[in-house]
Amino acid sequence: VRARGHENFRIDLYGKVGDLSVAPLPRQHGVEDLVKFKGPCPQEELIARYSQHEYDLFAFPTWAREPFGCAPVEAAAYGTVMVMSESCGVGEWFVDRVHCLKVARTAEAFADVLTAVLEGRLDLKPIGRRASAVVWRDFKRDVLVPRVEASLARAAGRRRTADWAGTTTAYDDVYRMALMADKLTEALVQEACCGAAAA
Repeated sequence: VRARGHENFRIDLYGKVGDLSVAPLPRQHGVEDLVKFKGPCPQEELIARYSQHEYDLFAFPTWAREPFGCAPVEAAAYGTVMVMSESCGVGEWFVDRVHCLKVARTAEAFADVLTAVLEGRLDLKPIGRRASAVVWRDFKRDVLVPRVEASLARAAGRRRTADWAGTTTAYDDVYRMALMADKLTEALVQEACCGAAAA
């Protein structure tokens, strides 16, 4: 983005850095003044930053097998637009250019989005409003729990035949539901915390 002539942006990276080869990259590429590693951050502090519109975008360049990803949804709840890898799990819940921005998992694709925003070619406000409305409407305990329970009940009720056991599709369905149940439990705990913080 800097090579395209832009300086009026910053990228803050939150969380623990698992790959130590990543830490020196900003200095190696001459962008250490624009890219900062912030480390782990308490959830309530991040939510406060989203609600104060401190960030325009939440970049989520995750891998294809990411089952869900709660962090971008939390950002979207407060109008921070999600920019995500086009094949990640959470992307299945949102429509590209309506509730989020889906791009290839490359530096160039993410830079294209940042450049479009900086040059005024991409209006984030309506995307942020729609995403926030969807999150507050659909990602609530009383909406999600019955869906997950019904899906798990259907998966558990299937007869285990030779055909069923031999298909990866059936296994993948059950595996995804189990992962979703796990993430939902985490999300419900977070929702309770968020509700208390918002109150």
